[in-house]
Amino acid sequence: MKIKLLTAVMLSAIVSTNAQITKNIKYDWGWSYKLEMPETGLKCEFPEKPVVTTLAYGWMTSAVYKDELYIAAKLENPYAYDIACRTEEFTSELKKRHGLPISDVAWNEIETVNGNLSVSGDAIGSYANFHIDAIATEDVLTIFIYANHEELSVPGHFFASSYSA
Repeated sequence: MKIKLLTAVMLSAIVSTNAQITKNIKYDWGWSYKLEMPETGLKCEFPEKPVVTTLAYGWMTSAVYKDELYIAAKLENPYAYDIACRTEEFTSELKKRHGLPISDVAWNEIETVNGNLSVSGDAIGSYANFHIDAIATEDVLTIFIYANHEELSVPGHFFASSYSA
């Protein structure tokens, strides 16, 4: 039990040293928060302060704003060209651990963006409509998921367009 607790503390320390979450911009609805991942050069903006969760093969951050869900995950990625499969593994893990079903993802073609492999997909779950973007660098897969019930709001729009490599 002590070993598991020590491992969780060490993983939390690793996450906090690698991912930096800072207050970003004041909007009329409140503050947004910026998540930066220095080891990959990726960053995105959340409408609320995200919560960090450690995973067996990486970590994820998530935040909820009104009826919208925002997730960014950093996963170990030994096979860069296998990004759709790794992303589907992650979404099945979300279903098991958090009851968040995402199935039948319709994937677009894999592209190269800024030297990184990138793929996007859309799906409908029992919760909402999901948009998923996955970006693979050398040994890291970063996944961004945005889910909403209705049309994109301003926060959903900036999250979906704010991450960059």
